[in-house]
Amino acid sequence: MIIADNAFSGQNSLTSVNTGHSVKSIGKYAFDACESLSSIYLGSAVEQIHEMAIMNCNQLLSIRVHPDNPFFDSREDCNAIIETADNRLIASCMYTVIPNTVTTIGYNGFAHCMGLTSVTIPESVKTIEEYAFRNCSYLNTVVIPKSVTFIGKGAFDSCRRLNSTTCKSKTPPTTGSSPFSADALLGKLYVPRSAVELYKAHEEWGKFPTILPMPDGGTGDADGDGEVKISDVVYLIDMLLKGDVDINESPFADVNGDGKASIRDITAIINIMLSNH
Repeated sequence: MIIADNAFSGQNSLTSVNTGHSVKSIGKYAFDACESLSSIYLGSAVEQIHEMAIMNCNQLLSIRVHPDNPFFDSREDCNAIIETADNRLIASCMYTVIPNTVTTIGYNGFAHCMGLTSVTIPESVKTIEEYAFRNCSYLNTVVIPKSVTFIGKGAFDSCRRLNSTTCKSKTPPTTGSSPFSADALLGKLYVPRSAVELYKAHEEWGKFPTILPMPDGGTGDADGDGEVKISDVVYLIDMLLKGDVDINESPFADVNGDGKASIRDITAIINIMLSNH
């Protein structure tokens, strides 16, 4: 049994869906613009779901998959549909919590999720596909972990209220064309201090007119990536090798608080690392 393309498109009286144990395939736009739809339950037999099957369901609160389904799951009660074999999130709602086993946020994965105001993307995610967060019009804050290496075309298209984007990678992730809409580009982009110039020079990331260092992760966070670790030692050594460091311009370099940057600050960072462990 299949649910055909456009089968329930625009049916505003539909409030819940349970595919039972006979539906094997769900077509394109099958549940598009079902404005009253609040819950979806996929049965154990579903083998195929079109990536645009669930669209514009602004009241969707719950998505579950039968635990015996071998192709899809909603692990850890995440309120999402995940392709089990490749850990790719393909459908979500405003209460989705991305599990830290997901490696890809799929095409349209969060698209048109009007209730989404912020999103936590775990360090397991490497790829954000095309239009993943398209038209999340109330999304105002997003933090992209350093694990992400690619962001697809239009990933944050029509995110009109996105005013704070943080990208933790010191190497600007590769992107498709225009990953951020013009409205999103009006917001601020925060990146590791050591990578500000790299982002400014990037074809897409450089479109942000305001690119700032991430807030310090505390004493010892020399490179400004929000953590104190060996990369801070490397960064400070590099600064010292290049010449005198102006503490007024680079107060983060004075880790031990003696008013200057020196080898003693490198020792201070190492001591902080040791104490943290």
